[in-house]
Amino acid sequence: MLSFAEELLVLLIDEDRGDLISIPDRTLGYALAGATLLDLALAHRTDSDAESLILVDATPTGDDLLDPTLADIAQEMGNHATTPPPDFWIARIADRADELRQRALERLVEQDIVETDEGGLLFLSRLVFRTRRYRGRVDDEVHWEIRLRIMDILLSGDIPDQRDIVIISLADACGLFPRILEPAEYAQVKDRIELIARLELVGRSITDAIRNMTLAESMAARRAIRERGGGWPRASGRWPIIGHAHKLTGDLRAFFTEQYLKHG
Repeated sequence: MLSFAEELLVLLIDEDRGDLISIPDRTLGYALAGATLLDLALAHRTDSDAESLILVDATPTGDDLLDPTLADIAQEMGNHATTPPPDFWIARIADRADELRQRALERLVEQDIVETDEGGLLFLSRLVFRTRRYRGRVDDEVHWEIRLRIMDILLSGDIPDQRDIVIISLADACGLFPRILEPAEYAQVKDRIELIARLELVGRSITDAIRNMTLAESMAARRAIRERGGGWPRASGRWPIIGHAHKLTGDLRAFFTEQYLKHG
């Protein structure tokens, strides 16, 4: 199986643009942080509730995406029985999201799941694009590509396995589905996403923390707009909207979604 961080990045690849789907950097940071904590939970290294993250086993997993965070948690714990709550760790891990993203993409390239061209554009490898399947990093089993797998779950009514429940819940907590699905597709599966997210118990405190943090940032951005007297969103303190003209030549839906989340 791929790690949650790797599968999230596969989920976010925009095959038309050769890049990741445009989402706010902080959202991606929360997604990768949550993915790391959820992998540690499923590896029986941590447990959590709303008040604290609990270290169950400090033994390294052998996974270079997970072990730095596991070591950080063990060090933070010291002589205490628990560490700070999940939102503390999500914010802390999100600060090194660029490092997590880079390493996860490197591993996807090493496994021939993702390939890059000379300009640095990202695409699913030709084999994965054609077959929509890839091999796991550790188990060497063949797995369906994540977007196909998730859409099959959302549209079929089948009962998902634990890992798919977790990743659907994580993607929902970070608001990723409106970005990776067309509006009509999202409207069709929205209720099903919410139902599956309620099934997620392993990392409920982690996904709840991500939702709360995302909501808090959105509300803070709206308050800032009101305090400035409203008006059009501005780019780098310059002209309204026009300052974003270079982005308007790309993915318009992603651009306006990002502006809505930032400015309300």
